[in-house]
Amino acid sequence: MTYANLMNNYFNPNSVYTEDDFRRHFRMRSHVFEHLLHDVHQVNPNFQQKLDRAGRPGFSPYQKVTVAL
Repeated sequence: MTYANLMNNYFNPNSVYTEDDFRRHFRMRSHVFEHLLHDVHQVNPNFQQKLDRAGRPGFSPYQKVTVAL
């Protein structure tokens, strides 16, 4: 899933899915996900977005945490 799709589907104010859908898909409320994302991003450098060899942005922290869950 691309970063834009992930954000539009779950995290933007007018997202495609509701809070109930988010909870059913991720088995947690969105604010818990946001806290988890923030904490992991601060502690683990593997969850920070980096540039690849071509200078393009790699996977975002949102994508990395989503995959990890």
